[in-house]
Amino acid sequence: MIAPRLMILAGGLMFAGAAQAECRLSSFRVANGEVFAQYDPFEASSSPTAVDLDSSGSTDCRNDRVRITLEADPSTPFALDGTIQLRSGGDILQARLGDSNGRPTNSLFSSGTPSALLRFGASGDVREGDLKLVLPPGQRVPPGIYTARLVATAQVIGDDGERGQTREASFGISVTVRPAVGLAAGTDTTLNLGVLHDGSTASDPVRFLAYANTGYNLRLTSDHDFAMTLDGRNNTPRIGYVPVLDRHDVEQGAPGVAFGEPGSSGFRVHRINVRVPQLARRPAGLYRDFITVEISANIGG
Repeated sequence: MIAPRLMILAGGLMFAGAAQAECRLSSFRVANGEVFAQYDPFEASSSPTAVDLDSSGSTDCRNDRVRITLEADPSTPFALDGTIQLRSGGDILQARLGDSNGRPTNSLFSSGTPSALLRFGASGDVREGDLKLVLPPGQRVPPGIYTARLVATAQVIGDDGERGQTREASFGISVTVRPAVGLAAGTDTTLNLGVLHDGSTASDPVRFLAYANTGYNLRLTSDHDFAMTLDGRNNTPRIGYVPVLDRHDVEQGAPGVAFGEPGSSGFRVHRINVRVPQLARRPAGLYRDFITVEISANIGG
């Protein structure tokens, strides 16, 4: 299998003195041999991660360039637009190499290809330019460590186009995706039971979204232990009720209701209601309580 290749052009390497034929790279590697990053599927944006190219060359070059080629092994396919497939088992996280937006950074090279400008200092050190690992937001992927393996090849290109010495550096990309959960309330967060009677329930349940990249638990708690109190105050007459989640009664004191991973959408719509089983004689007035919904990741879900 022939792996696709991406070119990264490093232009304008300026040296004083000796002939261009003497230009040599004394070292070339990716710092630490690995690029590490973290990713949250529900963040609106993620900060790009610098790819630290640690290279040095002789001070005998003049008007030369270094062309860097990225090549993936067959298990890490990527397209010519710079998109890389990071894998965790059968799950895929898309990544890009380029500037802070994942776009090519060197206008001298063909569009659609990630590129970086490397500059030699007076001592011959090469410092990375604007080569970044970018993880596009909105990818609803499950938790895991997503990896890819690449080989970077650096080749000296003379100002006359003559190709010189090459060096290779193998490096990995490792992105950790942690369990992520959250809640988003609907527009109406009040359950109105009207005039109470045995079996009272609200005609319109409260809707909310649970979003997660894994299984999760929903836990309901109440300010007054699932009882409405007169004017919502403590030490006043109480009317007990049963919380209802998605048309199912929730047992008081239960550790939570388990749900599986929502799927590719990343979210699930839930509905909360309450039911008053039996109404005992109580003083007239407005009875209130406040329910809190908590979500937690269920790693085994």
